[in-house]
Amino acid sequence: MSQAPAGLTGLVKVTAYKPGGVSDLPAGPAAVADEDYYSSNIQVADLNALNALLAVIRWKRHLGYYATEYMIEETVFKVYSNEIRNGKLE
Repeated sequence: MSQAPAGLTGLVKVTAYKPGGVSDLPAGPAAVADEDYYSSNIQVADLNALNALLAVIRWKRHLGYYATEYMIEETVFKVYSNEIRNGKLE
């Protein structure tokens, strides 16, 4: 997260990797191993909860609980603009 003029901003992201999908799992960690982002970044409970809820909704959609026009692979919530973007992995 970063500091915006009026408060914190950041992204909440859920990505689905399915067996046989066109996208492969990342080969390594997203962060450098010796950097501890969790102790230096602010963790906000409501955004962590939103991320967990988006992941559960994505899983239930995969299982067929929710109707869907097409299977979404990635969901990103932008805190600053208050928008949710859905899409496929490129």
